Amino acid sequence: MFTKRRPPRFYRPPRKKRLLRILGFFLCLWLGFLGVTAFLLQPYRLNSPTMEPEEPEGSRFLASPLVFGLLGRFRAPRRGDLVLIAPPYLEKKSWYYTIVDNFVSFFTLQRIFLKVGSPGDGPNLWRLTRIAAIPGDRIRAENYRLFIQPPGEGNFRGEGAFYPGVSLQFPSLPSNWDPSLYLTGKAPEFFDSPGLDNPNRGPGYLAETLLGEGQYLVLSDNRGLGEDSFDFGPVDKSRLRGMVFFRYWPRPALYF
Repeated sequence: MFTKRRPPRFYRPPRKKRLLRILGFFLCLWLGFLGVTAFLLQPYRLNSPTMEPEEPEGSRFLASPLVFGLLGRFRAPRRGDLVLIAPPYLEKKSWYYTIVDNFVSFFTLQRIFLKVGSPGDGPNLWRLTRIAAIPGDRIRAENYRLFIQPPGEGNFRGEGAFYPGVSLQFPSLPSNWDPSLYLTGKAPEFFDSPGLDNPNRGPGYLAETLLGEGQYLVLSDNRGLGEDSFDFGPVDKSRLRGMVFFRYWPRPALYF
């Protein structure tokens, strides 16, 4: 009598099937990463001292696009929120460019990003900054110090009254500094989009302005170093890419 031949105890599928399984596994990982970073969590590393002393250079954060997206009706942006923004000069890239860029960054552990043509709107070019004023606020600034008049109030108050406990750093200029020059020492004509700056009043000056609907003033904690509304003016809500809610390195901290 003939008996049915049993497969080996440790069955190994053909090499082609093994390769397809491995590729399928990494494809599922990438799709999961794509979904999480697009809708739930976005990791971000601060590579400059623009938010010191509160947030030291090298700090790592988690931000959520949901807060200002699907959940925007429950949690509007507030003064003092740490946010990721896409500066106004970043162009929106096509969907296939975004997917390929995400694919490359995932499989290189976020060490390589595509750099084709003009700067694209991607996490590697986003800025970590703080919301200083919200729609309806009347604002003005002198020497990088911001003053805010909220809706319904008759007087300006210093920004420290709106997000107490946040340490800010202000640049100090030499007594003989030429007020017509920026902190870089370059003439105002060097800048293509000086935002709300008035070159005749020197650096860190914002003329009195009423923020319109959907407009937010975003500023760095370390004034004069960051790229913020002193450079390109208020940003539209559509430029907010996520609210930072957790710092996991070097000292864990929650932000709400």
